[in-house]
Amino acid sequence: MIAVGSGLVALIAAVIAYRSNKIHTFVVEVCVELSKVTWPTRKETWSQTVVVLIVSVIAAVILGVYDAVWSHITDLIYNV
Repeated sequence: MIAVGSGLVALIAAVIAYRSNKIHTFVVEVCVELSKVTWPTRKETWSQTVVVLIVSVIAAVILGVYDAVWSHITDLIYNV
């Protein structure tokens, strides 16, 4: 029932947006601007993805070591 209600609200919003000149103009301008965007190539996207994965793994290792060291120090302090 919620899905039907949500779909109905979306349909009403779409009809209102379609009839509004301001919204129509905005959507057309957005499409024009998106056509001007220089999208990255598949190779560029892949290389950037690899960089993000490597940096994420390095950060995870650094934080893991940091956590282990501080956990050990905390255990030494509390188990005096």
